[in-house]
Amino acid sequence: MNKVMRLVVLAIVVLGIGYGTYDFYQDCYGPDKGVVVQYVVQRGDTPIGISNKFASDRYDSGKVMRESLGYHGITECRVNDKIKVVTTLKRYEELKDIGENVTLVAE
Repeated sequence: MNKVMRLVVLAIVVLGIGYGTYDFYQDCYGPDKGVVVQYVVQRGDTPIGISNKFASDRYDSGKVMRESLGYHGITECRVNDKIKVVTTLKRYEELKDIGENVTLVAE
């Protein structure tokens, strides 16, 4: 009985470490990693609208707003300003595919 319990505990630990490592990998190297993109502000854009546009499963609009505040521009944007916004690589590629005017600045 003692050997069986050890095997069960070992299996749970290995699965837990594997899941945690995979999640860490996705955050650092996968499509959900954070990137900085440059966006040209369009007429009618608001800070909340911009953060909603760049939000994804991993980065909600509040996190996009908080992370982008360090780049000074998302809160005081004007038409045709080039601002830097934090989003995920996957969301950047989706926006690029639909024709948004975004450029990758830093990974």
